[in-house]
Amino acid sequence: MASESSSSAAAVPETSSVMEEELTLMIKWSSKEYIVRVYRDDTVGELKWRICEASNVLPKRQKLLYPKVSSKLSDDSIILSQFLLKASLKMTMIGIIKDEIIVDQVDSPEIIDDFELM
Repeated sequence: MASESSSSAAAVPETSSVMEEELTLMIKWSSKEYIVRVYRDDTVGELKWRICEASNVLPKRQKLLYPKVSSKLSDDSIILSQFLLKASLKMTMIGIIKDEIIVDQVDSPEIIDDFELM
């Protein structure tokens, strides 16, 4: 019976080491590549914050693309272990830095409708 309990105790660390396995992700964005390290028990939201730290693209401005799971990567609460991600993989990001967002200017010139001139 003692051998059974020691073998079951040994199984617990193996499970936790799998959950805590570090993933090295190569994020491609705007002709640049960023290396981001996360753990399998991190959420998509935590991944996006790590990408933000490397690229300065806010998480709400990021769209992550990876084959077969891109639609699920929009939910920030999903844990990365739910995806079949390789330990070292490449992912593409679409996004824009806050400073590059163009907002309508207050003093924009008046737009003339050409159709009304005729």
